[in-house]
Amino acid sequence: MLGLQAYASGSGSSSSSDDSDQEDTTKTTKEPTEEELAHLKPLADSAHSVAKSLQVCAAPLVVPTGQVETSRVVAPTVNELSYNPRYEEMFAPVAGPANPFLTQQMRAPKNMLTGFVEAAHISDFQFENQRKTFHSYGYALDPSVEG
Repeated sequence: MLGLQAYASGSGSSSSSDDSDQEDTTKTTKEPTEEELAHLKPLADSAHSVAKSLQVCAAPLVVPTGQVETSRVVAPTVNELSYNPRYEEMFAPVAGPANPFLTQQMRAPKNMLTGFVEAAHISDFQFENQRKTFHSYGYALDPSVEG
């Protein structure tokens, strides 16, 4: 046990020398002066005190959950929703600042870099036939025309 006490004090000397070390440290420490503690005391002149303007707000005003409808923003790039949004949520304008440097073509809604691609049902043979016709002769049939 004495070995642990000597180790804790930082020297390998006996406990009697530890007591003398403690007495030396108490003699060298001095009481703080009034000038050193001035920053801990409140201001004597309360007219310039900031404490008058500051108030503690232990319970700030908040809206309780469940009482106010919160609108959910639907991003235009989302393909599948896990809830049934209202019409106002589904077709609301895109949130955020508008980029003033975009052209009208760049502002258009698109689902890929070059434009808007819609799903089309066409056989692979007919697609390749029209693609080769377009590259060879410069024209192709309009797929939206029935007939």
